[in-house]
Amino acid sequence: FGIVNATDDAVKPFTVDGDQVLLSNATVTGQLNISSTGNNGSMTMTNDVMVIFDGSNNPRVRFGRLA
Repeated sequence: FGIVNATDDAVKPFTVDGDQVLLSNATVTGQLNISSTGNNGSMTMTNDVMVIFDGSNNPRVRFGRLA
């Protein structure tokens, strides 16, 4: 997938490689919800908080709104 601008230069705002989507540059103007999973821990991030969990799904680090 590519986008061609007015000067006919190919632009790749994102690429897909297997199950990964790679962004070359990103700006979020609406709500943001990101999460990851794994055997060794996970992370969730929303507009106002980021939480990092250990492998047993216990929260270990929390940034942002603490209430």
